[in-house]
Amino acid sequence: MHSYTREDFANYYGGSYFLHPKTGAVVSLAGPVQGEDVFLSDGTVVKLRDIDWEHVKTPRLGYRHVDDGEGVFFLSRRAGRRTEKGVCAVAVRIVPPIGVEEAARQLGCAETLHGLSVLSDKMAQSIFFPQFVTAAEATERLSRERNTLGFALDYQWALCLGTHRQSSFCLHYAGEIVATSENGARWKWANDVAKEEWAKL
Repeated sequence: MHSYTREDFANYYGGSYFLHPKTGAVVSLAGPVQGEDVFLSDGTVVKLRDIDWEHVKTPRLGYRHVDDGEGVFFLSRRAGRRTEKGVCAVAVRIVPPIGVEEAARQLGCAETLHGLSVLSDKMAQSIFFPQFVTAAEATERLSRERNTLGFALDYQWALCLGTHRQSSFCLHYAGEIVATSENGARWKWANDVAKEEWAKL
């Protein structure tokens, strides 16, 4: 980056994921910056001057799912000032939505969920290139596919398994459960603001 020395860049983004300036792939540093050369995790070398803010900025956070719904998470920025910048473990908080850990325990896949909750190549890919599904698709897949816990519908919404028959499905909005349903079609709302926002989708 034009305004960073090689030491600055390594200190700020050494543990971070960012976008390759030529291919757009998600990468991280593979070693120290040597002169103008930046060695990346995909085996390529680029010039420090070719990396700009668009490559290292943190994308919009919120809900993400990985492994076809076997892991669903709410991502937010961790509070506090730090040296590290960008998408790194000390800057991005990754937690399952409320109730998902209990659903995972009931399905016997809590260990899998815990393993997916760390910042990894797979999670970084979902952060930079999120994939969303419709509510109808999420409901159908949650009803049919074993070990599926939930899906991101967009950055603010997720549809996840519930833990009781009366709340087989839970609708999450901005980190909170806002509605429950037995069948994914008729919802019992606990939040009128979220209900209004849902109607706009």
